[in-house]
Amino acid sequence: MASGFQTIGKNTMTRQAFEAQTRLVQRLTGRTCSQVAIGDNDELVIDFGELEQTGPGEFDGEAWLIVECPWRLETDTDVLCGWENEEDEIPEKTSVLIGHQAGEATVRRPGFDLTLRFANGYRLRVFPDCVSYYADDTASLSIPWYVGGKVITEAEKG
Repeated sequence: MASGFQTIGKNTMTRQAFEAQTRLVQRLTGRTCSQVAIGDNDELVIDFGELEQTGPGEFDGEAWLIVECPWRLETDTDVLCGWENEEDEIPEKTSVLIGHQAGEATVRRPGFDLTLRFANGYRLRVFPDCVSYYADDTASLSIPWYVGGKVITEAEKG
C-alpha cells in the first residue's frame, strides 16, 4: 500500500486520528503564541491566544499544541533547543516564540512529521519516532502531537 498504513481494522482509527490532527493544526496559522511550557510528563506545550486561568497558577490558551515526541526549535542557520535539552533550559530558549504568530503548518507523510513556522523566522519541527503510535491497540492510542483548545473545538462544531 502506497501510504504505508493499513486501512483495515483498528489501524484505520489511528490513521483517521492523525488525519484529523493534520487538518486541525492548520487552525493555528495566524494565532499568536502566548506561552510555552514543559508539562507534567515532559511534553512541550505551546499556548496560543488569550490565556485563561484553569487553576492556581495554571493558564491555558484559546488554542494549544502539545508535543509528546522528539522535537527541535530552529532557524535556517541554528538549532535553539530540542526535546533532549535540560527541562529548565527549554522555557527560556522557546520564549522566542511568545508574541509571534504561527505561520504555515506542514505535515509530511508517512510519519506525520510536523513543521510549524513562526512569523519571526523560527520553526518547530516534530518527529513522531515510535512505532507504537501506529499500533492497532486503540485502548492505548497515543497521538504524539495534537492540537486543541476552545477555538479549535468551537470551530469543529460550527
